[in-house]
Amino acid sequence: MNEILLADDYLNDNGGGSGYSSGIYFISFLNEPSSTGAWMLQFGGHHMAFTVSFNNGEVIGTTPEMLGVEPSSFTTDGTTYTPLAVRRAALQNMLASFSSSELSTAQLSTTYSDCLMSPGESNGNSNTMPSTKQGIAVSTLSEVQQSLVMAAIESWTADLDSDTETALNSIYSDGLDETYVAWTGSGTSGSASTFLNAHTNYVRIDGPRVWIEFVCQNGVVFSSQIHYHSVWRDHASDYGNNLSNTALGVTELVDNAAKSIKLYPNPTSETLNLQLEQSLTNATIKVYDITGKVIVAQTNVSGTSANIPVNTLASGNYVIMVSDTKGSFSAKFIKK
Repeated sequence: MNEILLADDYLNDNGGGSGYSSGIYFISFLNEPSSTGAWMLQFGGHHMAFTVSFNNGEVIGTTPEMLGVEPSSFTTDGTTYTPLAVRRAALQNMLASFSSSELSTAQLSTTYSDCLMSPGESNGNSNTMPSTKQGIAVSTLSEVQQSLVMAAIESWTADLDSDTETALNSIYSDGLDETYVAWTGSGTSGSASTFLNAHTNYVRIDGPRVWIEFVCQNGVVFSSQIHYHSVWRDHASDYGNNLSNTALGVTELVDNAAKSIKLYPNPTSETLNLQLEQSLTNATIKVYDITGKVIVAQTNVSGTSANIPVNTLASGNYVIMVSDTKGSFSAKFIKK
């Protein structure tokens, strides 16, 4: 974070002008910070956006996160800084481990000059994740290659507190078989330094939960150099799932009568569990796919718990809706 702030000061001092400065960054809160309530911390500016969501004193979301830097390497007061070098190197090593045929399978036909899923609705996107995963399935790769995919992911989660880092690494590792790697640009199998070094070179990791992008762009102030943009998103816990999560991997639905319904595990492979503070009465539970089609339905559900079999569902994103005489509640979940 500090090095990215220094980079903006470097741009200010070397031809970029007053539009670049470590002073043009902002800290914001959504709701009042509390050890019992739901709230969000945001910090960011030109080349940085951190979003951390909390509920009842627990971290419930750590994304979206956007990091960029120009120039990619710079020297200030005798010290050289390369803020995103660790992340770039982890991705380079991952791509270099692919054989020529694996690189061909993973290569995208679309060229990206910026990240697709920057926070908000920038870059012409609707802030909706692509419904189809692209590239090469991590399940087809060797153990060594899979460990390099996880190492790349962990270069992002390493910024977190240790408990949150451990929890997310476990979630992302559990979903590795359903994760895909895609890229565009140039590079040679076995040669890490040949990847991610020219305009529109791009790589993506897309799993049941994790979404990471890294792209090279032509410099704005230093036009002869490239600079980097990166984005980390989470399919289930972005913005703390509207601050409704109770923990990473658990989604909570709350109505005006303070009825709480917890969904877990999320993502899930066999069964989605519902745990309630107050009983449902003759409730209807429906699961919808991304087209709005009802895939699973249960009626006349009563009591403080329910189990929804999802083992026959295809991997992907779904919405569950719970309705009884007191109201309706919905949330997203992921089938691994």
